[in-house]
Amino acid sequence: MCIKKENTDLTVSISVTIITAFVFIFLFLFLGINHRKEDFNDAKKLAVEISRKAAFETQSYLSSAIIIARSLEQRTQLLHKLKGSKKEINDMLKSAIVNNPNFLGVWTLWEPNAFDCKDNMYINDSLYNNQDASGIGYFRYNNKIYTEVMTSAEYMEPYYLSPKELKDEVIIEPYEFYYIGHDQLFFGTTISVPVIVNDKFWGALGIDIDLVNLQKELSKVRPYETGYLSLISNNGTIVTHIDSSLVNKNIFNLLRSSDTLCCNSIKNGTELTLETKSEFTGEKVFRLFYPIVISKGSMPWSMMVEIPIEKTTTSSKQLFIIAIITLVIGFSLLFYLVYNIFERKRYEKTILAAKFEAEESNRLKTAFLNNISHEIRTPLNGIIGFTELLTENNVTDEQKKVYKSIIHNSSNQLLSIISNVLELSKIQSMKIEKIIREFDVESAISKVVAFYNSSADEKGIQIITNYPESEQKTRISSDEDKFKQILSYLVNNAIKFTKSGFVEVGFYNQQESVLFYVMDTGIGIKPESANKIFKFFNQENKSMTRYFGGLGIGLSISKSFIDLLGGKIQFESEPENPAAGKAGGTTFYFTLPNTQQKSKPTDIQNIFPPADFTILIAEDEKHNYILLNEIINNSGIKTLWASNGEEAVNLCKSNPDIKLVLMDIKMPVMNGYEACKIIKSFKNNLPVIAVTANFKPQDISQETTFDSIISKPFKKEELMEIITSVINDEIKKA
Repeated sequence: MCIKKENTDLTVSISVTIITAFVFIFLFLFLGINHRKEDFNDAKKLAVEISRKAAFETQSYLSSAIIIARSLEQRTQLLHKLKGSKKEINDMLKSAIVNNPNFLGVWTLWEPNAFDCKDNMYINDSLYNNQDASGIGYFRYNNKIYTEVMTSAEYMEPYYLSPKELKDEVIIEPYEFYYIGHDQLFFGTTISVPVIVNDKFWGALGIDIDLVNLQKELSKVRPYETGYLSLISNNGTIVTHIDSSLVNKNIFNLLRSSDTLCCNSIKNGTELTLETKSEFTGEKVFRLFYPIVISKGSMPWSMMVEIPIEKTTTSSKQLFIIAIITLVIGFSLLFYLVYNIFERKRYEKTILAAKFEAEESNRLKTAFLNNISHEIRTPLNGIIGFTELLTENNVTDEQKKVYKSIIHNSSNQLLSIISNVLELSKIQSMKIEKIIREFDVESAISKVVAFYNSSADEKGIQIITNYPESEQKTRISSDEDKFKQILSYLVNNAIKFTKSGFVEVGFYNQQESVLFYVMDTGIGIKPESANKIFKFFNQENKSMTRYFGGLGIGLSISKSFIDLLGGKIQFESEPENPAAGKAGGTTFYFTLPNTQQKSKPTDIQNIFPPADFTILIAEDEKHNYILLNEIINNSGIKTLWASNGEEAVNLCKSNPDIKLVLMDIKMPVMNGYEACKIIKSFKNNLPVIAVTANFKPQDISQETTFDSIISKPFKKEELMEIITSVINDEIKKA
């Protein structure tokens, strides 16, 4: 009974859908026929709108020349009042064409002795080719500015006679012309402005405009794809046209003799719309003439728009909207038919997905607990076993040293596991916090790298650092401890999964963030593991856990910290393929917000220490001593050298002028730790800085012995900051 009811409902729904579809299709066709007229009106509106915009752009293109020509005329009037010279006007003209790349030429032509009554003095002037000073011009050709001396023949040209007769600015009908001494033919127009002094015509200033650029711009406008614009001057000259062969021809000769409406519209500068067969394309078109008034002393030009009538019927807003509504209604009805089925399937999939996710979570947590049990038992076994061995009576001193080292390393391993589990607990309970303060990025990276140098050396892997080349250190405001933890997880993983090659750590300054990266030449990550690599309790596979160790939460904690600090993490990887002899590798990138500051550069030459200020360099390697000594060689600071810890202690006892000790840790006779403790026993306030490449985990515990630690390799600026700080303290004491 239920099945029968469902089938009946389905039949009714399909019938309603078909009837509705036919109704809307009929309505669509009916409106399509009746809205054809609307299409024509839309085409007319579009043509008028395009014409207005094109007219405005054309007016702007030419009006800028008119405005500058008026400005030149006004400045000429001012120069006359200030008793300026024609050479000053020439400089003004030259400046105008240099500063206006759209201008083709700028010129002036004077009545005899009109401006300064000094025409005779220019006869021998090379600027005028030893002729009279009737006029001069400057024009642009191949991006160079040339000078043209105006001839007497140009007094009869329209660009001089028209402003002289009208005593008003004019725009000359388009024409072709050359500049004297050059064979390049230009097609353009000229803006001429008269210079009137006391109602007397003294001459004219002109600006030549190249119309080729206008032709290019207007040719780009194609209404309805195949329509076009054409600019026509008042005398019928075609200024621009989509068919460039028609440019500079007269449209009156191309139009049909009976087409007086178009001719009168162009001559009188009136707007005209009509449907006609185009003499240019042979198609039936909608044609519009739109007048353009460029200057008050000239007749208007016209913008002609032609749009093929056939194209105007290809689109209709009303039909488009109705088509969309039809599709929406149709899809809605279809959705109604299948909604119950899909909804039921969706619920089933949701339940199955939730069940799978819960089972997977339980499985991962169980695997994680088993893994933790194994990871904890391993260092505990070392601690308990070797502690028992230490209690035996027959253990030698050398064996005790080895056992203690194993116990120490196992303790650190156990501490690391517990710390990771605690961090995981904080993250999952949403109790993780951040402490924002400014810190030195390079120094933080160097400490992390130094910490892992020994474990990398044991595997024969080199750790490379790559910092931006800059005289200033990069400082950012973030949580330094979490930054170091993030970097530690990534570097530790890189070393762990790299059999040979190198690990590179570096960063780049970006506009709004700092991009950090850790790159290795390890085994890589398979594509199928990419989506789950940042999930808790995940390693790429179980065999990796057994072979490489670890809890599989380092990357998850790193991502949580990076998210907390406002950054993002991603990676690129190429899995290794030993069978094909293909090497692998992985690069992890993460960003932190770039609320950075640049530390001020420290220049040793700008330090002015007290006269007796002496630095003791305790270093057994002579080349390291030479490097330190050279860095501060030009500072005026005295240096002493001790090749071992015992010599350093004796020099500090005998020389009261020593104000700073740069101490290597690993030295013969007496190491840096022992020497530092002895020196502090009789000179507690003497700063002792460890300068060492042997920065191991145990060095961190000794950091309280030294005033500071500089990890090799170091940058000059890092050493300078410490020396400057000590000198400043000495100056304050004095």
